[in-house]
Amino acid sequence: MGTKGQDSQSARPPDADSDSDSESSCSSDDGTYAPFPFAVERVHLDISFNPGTTVVTNTMHISPAHPGQQLGSAAESCKQLVLDGKKLQLLEIHLDGKPLPPQAYTYNQRASKLTLHSVPSSSFELCIKSATHPEANTGLQGLFMRAGIYATACEAMGFRRISFWPDRPDVLSTWTVRLEGDVAALPVLLSNGNMTAAGQLPGDRHYAAWEDPWPKPCYLFSAVAGKLSVHEGSHTIASSGKQVAVRIYTAPMYEGKLDFVLLSARAAMAWDEAMWGREYDLDGYAMAGVEGFLDDACETKGISLFHVHLLAVTPATHTDEEADESLRLIAHEYFHNFSGNRVTVRDWYQLTLKEGLTRFRDQAFAADYDAAASAAAAASSAGAVSGPAFPCSWHRVLEAQGIRRDQMPEDEGSLSHPIRPCCGTSLDNLYTDTVYDKGAEVVRMYHTILGHGRFYNGLQTFFQQHDGTAATCEDFCQGMFASSPLASLAPAMMRWYDTNGTPELTIRTTYSPAKQTLTLTVKQELETAKAPLLIPLKVGLIGPDGKDLLLHLMPATAGSSKHIKQAGNRKSSATTPSSSYTPTEVVTPGLCGSECCSMVLLLDSWSGSWVLSRLPEKPAVSLLRDFSAPVRLHVEGETDKSLGFLALHDSNPFARWDAVQRLMTRLLMRLYKVAERAAAGGESAIEAALAAAPGVPPGLVAALQAALLNDELDGQYKALMLQLPGVMELVPQMDEPDPELLWMVKVHVGLQLARQLQPQLEQLVQQCDSKLAAAGEAAVGFWPPAVKLRAARNAALGLLSYMEDRQLQQQLLQRYYSASCMTDRLAALELLADEDTPARSAALAHFHDTYRQQPSVLHKWLYVQAASDIEGNVENVRALMRHASFDITDPAAVSALLGGFSDSMVNFHAEDGSGYAFMADAVIEVDRVNPIAAADLAECLADWDMLDEEHQQLMKAQLRRLAGTKGLSADVREIVEDALEEDSSDDSTD
Repeated sequence: MGTKGQDSQSARPPDADSDSDSESSCSSDDGTYAPFPFAVERVHLDISFNPGTTVVTNTMHISPAHPGQQLGSAAESCKQLVLDGKKLQLLEIHLDGKPLPPQAYTYNQRASKLTLHSVPSSSFELCIKSATHPEANTGLQGLFMRAGIYATACEAMGFRRISFWPDRPDVLSTWTVRLEGDVAALPVLLSNGNMTAAGQLPGDRHYAAWEDPWPKPCYLFSAVAGKLSVHEGSHTIASSGKQVAVRIYTAPMYEGKLDFVLLSARAAMAWDEAMWGREYDLDGYAMAGVEGFLDDACETKGISLFHVHLLAVTPATHTDEEADESLRLIAHEYFHNFSGNRVTVRDWYQLTLKEGLTRFRDQAFAADYDAAASAAAAASSAGAVSGPAFPCSWHRVLEAQGIRRDQMPEDEGSLSHPIRPCCGTSLDNLYTDTVYDKGAEVVRMYHTILGHGRFYNGLQTFFQQHDGTAATCEDFCQGMFASSPLASLAPAMMRWYDTNGTPELTIRTTYSPAKQTLTLTVKQELETAKAPLLIPLKVGLIGPDGKDLLLHLMPATAGSSKHIKQAGNRKSSATTPSSSYTPTEVVTPGLCGSECCSMVLLLDSWSGSWVLSRLPEKPAVSLLRDFSAPVRLHVEGETDKSLGFLALHDSNPFARWDAVQRLMTRLLMRLYKVAERAAAGGESAIEAALAAAPGVPPGLVAALQAALLNDELDGQYKALMLQLPGVMELVPQMDEPDPELLWMVKVHVGLQLARQLQPQLEQLVQQCDSKLAAAGEAAVGFWPPAVKLRAARNAALGLLSYMEDRQLQQQLLQRYYSASCMTDRLAALELLADEDTPARSAALAHFHDTYRQQPSVLHKWLYVQAASDIEGNVENVRALMRHASFDITDPAAVSALLGGFSDSMVNFHAEDGSGYAFMADAVIEVDRVNPIAAADLAECLADWDMLDEEHQQLMKAQLRRLAGTKGLSADVREIVEDALEEDSSDDSTD
């Protein structure tokens, strides 16, 4: 990725001889964006599938760039046409129907460029015939074959491996496609848009013709061909009554396993209409499942492609968590129809424009879907299972947990980058947690700042103004603030796009008994920020009785602070579709005394102060409610006692969970210092020191006991309350800790909590068992009450497992064998896997034998073993790489086994460096097959600068070994060199 602080529109020119996929064609000589000098108005693609060689004939209707387009020096490039084409066999070129002689063009295969030296100054037709070899394509970009099925993966730079084309997202064309293949081998031929014709051909072949009326760039092209069965349903557009066919294509072996996905797709289509007014725009919507798909999924116009295990979702093969992920992913790819397809990105460094917005939309959908499904289930069960006290709360907590666990460490590491990254060599490395998840948080901040009504209006403005175009993040920001009185905040909001790192807020509260006021002073800090960011901070006050207080902002404060919002009992005046989100609206200074229990303070300077009045007693302050911004909090004077009060009484689901997390974090950090001082004496000395140190704060125990005993709390929320912060979540907040030592401290804290909460944990397990048994067959499926009961029960069992009780081990083994769904079976297996016992061996053998014919299910078996914290597990994982159930050409298998190994604190961070050495070996081996999958693995070696000195040196040694490896792909090399560049930067600073 680009260097810190570099302007997002600058470009780092790639090596001309590099075989990397880069977007240099979007940049001019000075590194700024330059539009393509030609318009490809329409294209007809003819693909003839044949064993070994597929022939592609590409007929483009091209003209000079549209009148009025500012080309500057790029006008000279209209004399020649440069197209991208990688690993293609060029067969023929015709210009306006006449064959071009070889001297009229140059195909530089090393640079992957086809240059036509002189083209007409007016419109012309260019026809290029080429051949590709999908069966040999293990990189799974472009056109490839897996399990007898041809499929395409064109985002970001895959189409150049199918045909010659200006492979950039700002070249939009209307497409017609003709697919041809053997009737027996390829009975189904799918592409974008609507099917317009089909028929038989001589030689037992057939064809299908498709037309997509909506302009799109080449990355949104797709084709699928093979022996596929179809599961079909329909969706009715509410406003018009139009029937849209919804079809799911998979290999025949998955028939009967697609009901959940069909239900999810129809729910997403209905929600997008009701919430955002987005009606589907083709006759049919299709989803196709492909074995070994490079990414989880990829949206293309009219048909979305998925790894097949995300479509064939059943309780027998998928956990509740996987079903929820599938629900969101199905929705995510469908929602791209507008946020990504109808409005696409101008260049790939604007990726968060489509991915951050669509991730926010899938999060909102999942929260609403859960609330509606839970309410319906509670109503139909006649009170057998209570509805949640905090509807949708666990989803927001889960999102915040993901930001802290995955994205914030990325912000702190050597690969830190803003949500709109600087130009880098490999575009494949742009698909990060920062671009997706932090990008979604930025979109959510618009929603928080503007309120649902104005956000809705802003989104409609953006879609209307940029329909059928390639847009930028600036375009989105302008649309959001187009009709808002807060338009002056747009520049501060835009700083989120180009600033890397996690902002830190320092909060100071001052209570005046005489004035009965509370002054809240907030200061923001971020080393990489050149100017203050716009940060919405949602706050509330809690009285000594544990109840929310009405908030009254003093008029003088409101007058001096321009940006204040209130939320709670007020309703948005805008006419918009309903949502489970609490609508909020801008409050003028004259309305600051209005009744509310939450308020959003908008900080757009380095510091700000607000005064709240009518407080006869000192209140507790609830901060960052709903995780209103992706920031870290530092509260002056915060104590275990004050946090314990919030953990027990805060009515805001996120803030209550966050208080528990902060209590746990404070405890872990205190005990880490104890363990660090004793480390020289070895493991026994560490254990003795921890045993002698002050234990779990009473406030934490009381808060968790109350949660466990509260029958009205959502079970999935309870499960999140019981989870300790992850080691790599804590590492960025500490001063270069030893990850193994921190893991030992976490195990100690887990054990102490399990002992103190044992009665309540066991009671919860028994209650959940009883309710699930009473529910009968309904409890086996993805029925919301059963899902929540399983989540709570399995989290309780997880905490109890810290006690390493033999009786519990036998109970877990019995639970494994008697499990009626994958959720319970895998939960038991994961807990058994961390202890080297006969029960572990028996369960693992049984799992493999039971699911040996289902490769996607065996990915769980691989992950459980690789992520195990049994010491010395690296050799077991090395052996699994040679196991018949591991397929190195399947990115999902690679992620399960090798990604799983990186999750093991004990083995990946082994003190002898064996874990890092093994991972470097694996990166080299995977890179020969699939560079993108290898680059994902290499990232786990890039966070050396957050660890202690010994682990830093061990990790950097493997990075240097990778850097010296001949033939390393550009994707992996970029990760490695950027990580080592951080080392050089630190050395020069020293």
